[in-house]
Amino acid sequence: MKHPALALIVATLIAAPIAGLAAPQAAPAEKASPTELIADLRGETTPAYGYESWKDAMSRTAEGVSIASSKGAQGNGGFCGNLDTPMNLAGMAYVEIALGIGAANEVQEVTVGLCDADGTLATARLRIEAIVPKQAIWLRVPLAAFQPATGEYAGKKPGMDWAKVTQWHCQGDWTTGKPFQAVFIALRARR
Repeated sequence: MKHPALALIVATLIAAPIAGLAAPQAAPAEKASPTELIADLRGETTPAYGYESWKDAMSRTAEGVSIASSKGAQGNGGFCGNLDTPMNLAGMAYVEIALGIGAANEVQEVTVGLCDADGTLATARLRIEAIVPKQAIWLRVPLAAFQPATGEYAGKKPGMDWAKVTQWHCQGDWTTGKPFQAVFIALRARR
C-alpha cells in the first residue's frame, strides 16, 4: 500500500476481531440459592412419623402436618423424618420453620431438631406465644443456637456434623403438658 495511514487502519480493523477472540470473557458465576429445603410438609409426599403425645394427634393435610386431636396433643410430643440423602448444612447460617398456631394452643415454644449421620441430635427452641392464631409465618434460628444432645442422643462422635444431616424433628415443649395445636408447613436452611 502506498498510503501508510490507510495500511494502519486496515490492519487495525482486521486485528480487532482477532484480539477480541484471543481473550474470551469468563461466564458469570452461578449464585448459590439462599435457601435449601429440608422438608416440605404439605400433602403426603414427605414421610413423617409422630411420637409421644403427637403420635395419634398428627394428620397430613394439603396445608401441612396438623397436630390436634380429640384426645388433645400436648407439648410433650413430636414428629420426624429421614432425608433420602445426607444434606450439607455446614455453610448455612439459619434454620427456618414455617408454621401456624391454632386458637386452642397453650404451648409457648417449639423445638427444631436435626440429626447427623452418626446419630447426634442437635436442637434449638423457638418462641411461638406471640404468633397470631391461623397466621402462618417463618421462624428463624441461627445454626449456632443448636445444642447437641447428651446421653443416648449424643451420637458416636462428639458434636454435630452439619455436613451430614440425615434426619429432622419438629417437637413441642417437653417441659409442659399443656394443649398444643399447630400446623407445620416446611423446614429449610438459609445462608
